[in-house]
Amino acid sequence: MDNEKHLVQLANRMDSLEQGQQKMQQDILRLDARLENVETRLEKVETRLENVEKAQLRFEVKLENEVIDKIRGLYEFQRVQENVNNQVLAALARIENKLESHDIQIHILDKTKANKRKVK
Repeated sequence: MDNEKHLVQLANRMDSLEQGQQKMQQDILRLDARLENVETRLEKVETRLENVEKAQLRFEVKLENEVIDKIRGLYEFQRVQENVNNQVLAALARIENKLESHDIQIHILDKTKANKRKVK
């Protein structure tokens, strides 16, 4: 009877171990499913991050091109304005020379008139 008792105890323990093992297998299957879910979500996050990086790169390139175009435009405007300024300065110098020449002529004419009046 002792043997029978031991056999029953062993059978109970075996059943208990098998139940525990089945529970562990179920837990592992649930963990596997959750892990697959996490992996799927992580892949989605990676895809979205790649899309954000691509969009950022396109934005940076577009911004660089726009800024470069604007800088070129500013330099071109500066060159044009510099040419206009030089033309204005050259015209002003010619006008000043003519004005100086006219002032001299007027001064000479005034002296000539004054001398003629003194002579009369």
